[in-house]
Amino acid sequence: MNDPALHLLARLADGRWHGGPALSDALGVSRAAIWKQVEVLRGAALPIESDPACGYRLARPIALLSAERIAAAVPAGIELDVLERCASTNAELAGGGFGHRRAVLAEWQQAGRGRRGRSWIAPPGGAMALSFGFRFEVGLPRLGPLSLVAGLACAEALAGQGVSGVGLKWPNDLVAGGAKLGGLLVELQGSVDGPCSVVVGVGINVWLPEPARAGIDQPVTDLAALGVAPDRRNELAAALVTSLDAACERFEKLGFAPFAEAWAARDVLAGRAVDVHGTGGVRHGVADGVSERGGLWLRTDAGREELAAGEVSLRARV
Repeated sequence: MNDPALHLLARLADGRWHGGPALSDALGVSRAAIWKQVEVLRGAALPIESDPACGYRLARPIALLSAERIAAAVPAGIELDVLERCASTNAELAGGGFGHRRAVLAEWQQAGRGRRGRSWIAPPGGAMALSFGFRFEVGLPRLGPLSLVAGLACAEALAGQGVSGVGLKWPNDLVAGGAKLGGLLVELQGSVDGPCSVVVGVGINVWLPEPARAGIDQPVTDLAALGVAPDRRNELAAALVTSLDAACERFEKLGFAPFAEAWAARDVLAGRAVDVHGTGGVRHGVADGVSERGGLWLRTDAGREELAAGEVSLRARV
């Protein structure tokens, strides 16, 4: 690794104590430089313990991403890059300048983006920051439900890795136990008639330490709380890429219909009272499933209407 902070993190990833002199010798830098990078990692919300007699250790072991391990476990033909540090994996694929299928992952994503301009916090080594690019031959009107399909693909990939109980919150959240586990951001570029370049950005909390939770305005959870060790990030990454690739191919051929039943089975809002925040203020209603276009059906006293994902923000009423 070339990034000094991540170079140090690679040494601390086993969760054991590492003395300052040993780290200094191994990395070829001064003790002061080691301390400086420890503070960089702490500033990124990683809990690194220190002891004058023992040195430094990460509060729990993690696995750093390996392009070789992930590439060996995904379907042939997918281009794959693992970056040390970037602002946003989606931004790395912006503009559609990629081949038919390409995945980009980052060890440390510093300016992840969510819907409606929100940020997404991802401590180094503690999250899955992944973007998957796919070139569709169909036009933009066919791609409305893609965020639902991608969310389902992620939930099913996690289930295949032993993570049960992951639900879907319209339009793009992965939830477990009433708390947010991850989210998606789908960005489209193309024409009405096609082709279209699509980037599916996925952010999943693998291990979200307490310092990283400060300032988050909603309940959150992580895979560690669901029994998945943070040292399984490479297996999870390969499963997510594989599932997204298969889902995009199937969706291009068959549309949303083959996914509708499975999505409904994971719909955590179905039948629940919700508050809809939009430009006209807050409205109330009951979530009544999703449409074939990817919208949410909302039942109100005035009847049933379809909401588009880009226009509103949704919260279940307590």
